[in-house]
Amino acid sequence: MRNVLFPLGTLLLVQTLISLAVGTVPLYAVVAAPDMDIDVGMIGFFTAITYLTSTIASPYGGGVAERIGGVRGSQLCLFVTGAGVAMTAFAWSPLFVVSAIFLGAGLGQATPTSSHILVRKAPSHLLPLVFSIRMTGVPGGNLLAGLSVPGLVILIGWRGTAVVVGALCLGLMASIHPLKAKLDSELLSNSSGRKMERPSFWVPITMVLKSAPLRILSLVSFLYCGAQLVLTTYMAIYFVKVGQISLVDAGLAVSVAYGVGVCVRILVTAVVVRWIRPVIIFGLLGCGIALCCAVLSRLNEHWPYGALLVFSGVMGAFAMSWNGLFLAEVASHAPKGKEAVATGAALSFAYLGAMTMPVLFGLNLSTGGSFQSGFLAMAMLALVGGVIVLIHGAREKR
Repeated sequence: MRNVLFPLGTLLLVQTLISLAVGTVPLYAVVAAPDMDIDVGMIGFFTAITYLTSTIASPYGGGVAERIGGVRGSQLCLFVTGAGVAMTAFAWSPLFVVSAIFLGAGLGQATPTSSHILVRKAPSHLLPLVFSIRMTGVPGGNLLAGLSVPGLVILIGWRGTAVVVGALCLGLMASIHPLKAKLDSELLSNSSGRKMERPSFWVPITMVLKSAPLRILSLVSFLYCGAQLVLTTYMAIYFVKVGQISLVDAGLAVSVAYGVGVCVRILVTAVVVRWIRPVIIFGLLGCGIALCCAVLSRLNEHWPYGALLVFSGVMGAFAMSWNGLFLAEVASHAPKGKEAVATGAALSFAYLGAMTMPVLFGLNLSTGGSFQSGFLAMAMLALVGGVIVLIHGAREKR
């Protein structure tokens, strides 16, 4: 574990900063919208473009890392992410769309690029823990954005905030360059006699779909990630509208969900995997997500706030702790040397769920449906995913 601590810490910082940049634009969108001459409702469009781009970019991430190395690949992610958030400072609406594309590209390729390094540095039995720790950068970046961006907007304006966050990304990009010799030491040069494959979208996707374990993990990640994004997107407004609590109290409940989710994902991959196989835990988490969505559909104004906080923690434990297990299982079933490629392809299904499920949930609301019916639908989908994984895990053991 000692040998992986330094690269893990570096890649955790990279992911945190990329997630911070992705979460920055929606936070100052309300202030920036008049200057850009766009409607605030466009933020949903911005998020959809971001995750659509991540869906497309993710399968390329492994191939890019194989060709240029994990460090240089991480630098590329930081560059496009920093450029994406900084270009919004021009307050030109077409660049708002381009910004979403850049941010999505950086987000989509960050995980497979880091996987290219981590699968070579970490012992196989520690991969679930390593991936879980590294993936805490996603909620960590979101939390950091929520704590820092509003204050920065007050101090230096939204344009200044965009420039500062972009500069942080570019600064980290430059600072990790010396690590290339150490962390990309396995990179083959063109003179090695091995022909390097071109980064591709369909080749990794096909590789994943041809493998039964990878296919099941990828398709179920679509459901899990979709449910997670629905919960994080609509939970606060649902608590306010249906639970009849203040926005501040709702924000605290969402923060509890994030915090518990981060703690549980590390606990599960550090301790629980010693007694229960990761694939079984992955399936049980889906059943837990289903149960939480079903209980959430019963929320009303009579719930005590303390009970609501406890429930938020339980929901975070299930809905936000599956990522590390998922990545480790994908890496363990991938062909030797193709772990990063498989990770990128599998993640494209998760990003597709993150893009489509919240949109479908919103369409249900806009066409006369209720929050309750939407959460029940999510419960059924998550339950199906969890059961499929559990059945696969039982067969795999036999």
